Amino acid sequence: MTELKERNLSLDILKILSMAMVIVLHTKTYGLKGVSFEISNEVYWIVNALHIFSLIAVNCFVLISGYFSNTTTPQPKKLLKLWIQVEIFSVGIYLILVAIPNNGIDFTFGDFLVQVFPIMSNQYWFFTCYFVLMIIAPYLNRFINTMEQKEFKKCLFVLLGLFVIIPSLNVWGDNFDTSKGYSTVWFVILYLVAAYLRRYPLPKKPYGIFYICISVFSVLSYALLDYLSPHLSLFGQARDIIYRYNSLVIFLAAVCLFLFFINHPIKTEKIWGKLITKISGVLFSVYLFHEHPVIRPILWDKTIKIFETVNSVPMYLLRLLISIVCIFVVGAVLGWLISLLINSSEKIFNKIKRK
Repeated sequence: MTELKERNLSLDILKILSMAMVIVLHTKTYGLKGVSFEISNEVYWIVNALHIFSLIAVNCFVLISGYFSNTTTPQPKKLLKLWIQVEIFSVGIYLILVAIPNNGIDFTFGDFLVQVFPIMSNQYWFFTCYFVLMIIAPYLNRFINTMEQKEFKKCLFVLLGLFVIIPSLNVWGDNFDTSKGYSTVWFVILYLVAAYLRRYPLPKKPYGIFYICISVFSVLSYALLDYLSPHLSLFGQARDIIYRYNSLVIFLAAVCLFLFFINHPIKTEKIWGKLITKISGVLFSVYLFHEHPVIRPILWDKTIKIFETVNSVPMYLLRLLISIVCIFVVGAVLGWLISLLINSSEKIFNKIKRK
């Protein structure tokens, strides 16, 4: 990691913002599961607007990784630490919840094996895709380094045509199995896009405004298609395309927001800069905590219950903010404790190894 004074904190801010957006996405997916609003209801508009504005989160995370990883070789030690962290969260949370009596969670050997092998069982789809991406990253970097700009641009045009433009226009199916962007294939494409932007920076433009305009267009398009969908199923299929990570509008919005933060670097040694760095360092734990498949139903159905009686925009926004803060705090504390455990174990192992 570079020194703090050399670190571009704007990308740390983008990562923090992206994790908050991930929680926003999950509040609609899980917190509002089974809840619907009429298009005339103001809550309908704020829920869908926040959802669409937040859909760029996962793409931004991968773009940031690709932006830095394409110039360095991912360290096996770092990947091992991430894997250990996932194991501790996956197995630890499961065993703790099993040990709590009368909570409806019973131990089974099959469930335990699922927790022990989180990558093979796809416990955390993002980590599974990211882990594979980092394993093949050295080979992607060799591929990148062999291409001139013209050839690299043609390669991206072909990939984006196949995996972004065609899937965004094809309402009848996912011919190239892009899994709506929930796949390593999509992560590889984002990685290559970030590598291109690193090697050949685009001219400075008002990318922040572009992001807002694209997102507003997406919100209005979604609402229009949603309104028309009862009359023709084709409109409903077109509406659902907007929600894909690899849809054209979401991809362009993500790249624009990413470029906005790239073009507005923040470098400081002040206290708040150190705080941003520390928060950025525990984001993975926030994700592992609230997306644990055993925690998820407890979190949204039993504990928070913030969206059962949403009837106004201020109430929705207040409960959403409370959810984000609570999940961040609990995930960060757990991440800090687990980080201490991993670092202490590493020190003990190194001492034994030297002897």
